[in-house]
Amino acid sequence: MPRINQGVALAQEFNSLIPRANELGLGLSLLNPTSHFNRSLLRARIAELRSQISGFSVQVSGLAQTFGVEFEFYLPRGGSRYALATALTNAGVSTRVENYNHATRTGWKIVTDGSLGNYERGSELVSPILSGNEGLELVRKAAAVLIQAGCKVSKKCGFHVHVGARGHGIQFFRNILHMYKKFEPVIDRVLTPSRRSNSYCATVRFDDRRLEAANTIDDLRNDPHLRSRFRKLNLDSYWRHGTVEFRQHQGTIEAEKATMWVRIALRMTAAALSKSKEDLEASEVSLAGFLKLVEAEASEAEYLHHRAAFFAHREARA
Repeated sequence: MPRINQGVALAQEFNSLIPRANELGLGLSLLNPTSHFNRSLLRARIAELRSQISGFSVQVSGLAQTFGVEFEFYLPRGGSRYALATALTNAGVSTRVENYNHATRTGWKIVTDGSLGNYERGSELVSPILSGNEGLELVRKAAAVLIQAGCKVSKKCGFHVHVGARGHGIQFFRNILHMYKKFEPVIDRVLTPSRRSNSYCATVRFDDRRLEAANTIDDLRNDPHLRSRFRKLNLDSYWRHGTVEFRQHQGTIEAEKATMWVRIALRMTAAALSKSKEDLEASEVSLAGFLKLVEAEASEAEYLHHRAAFFAHREARA
């Protein structure tokens, strides 16, 4: 088949997946079949998109919500974003290098991150929309490649999780805001102290009267606290991407820490969808109360107890 015809065929194959993808909220645009594409990259994007679509039927221990992740890190000295993208792609995490942007892609992307104070090495690896155990497996693979490549994190880095929220009613947003605010002291104790009071993940604040009076999420657009994206729980991402963003976790390239924070974010959003206002008000402000409210699994509860004990011991020694 001539080169141009094969490219057209691949673009048409990609476009055939768009209607189903957009039914699931992926928000993708059709490709122009007459344009020239990197065929290898386009094949990888098609495979990634098929995986995403099939992954919507896969649940993470009972949680069927979509999510995305952002790893902030530093390249090793002399490292290259292009070399890292190649290593990730070879490991099954289709990745390309882009200039800094907030666009949602069908594959992973590496961009510069000026907040890390080093444009040469400061980087961010951003996932496409993921779901299910397949999505968690991609997060694990990505973390393994980052470690193998010699990447590092510092106190300036964060690990962020977006959870899909399109179509959720106003009570969901009331619940998730009140939940995070109520349990913020508890969440603080399972994360590093540098993320408890940080200009990039400030404490949760909102206008309670405006929140209670709202009929839809758009009624909250004028609350300046909710339009600041640098909050531990960022709702401004809803108007940008249709998600709520959990920003508080410290920078990590360790698979267990990354996937557990994803799972906790999914647990919290699931609880915000299913629990009543009375359930939230009656819950005890403790780690045990939090775990009960979000219906954490044994492995998740064990992990959070371990992290709380770790930080308590470290602070006691300090």
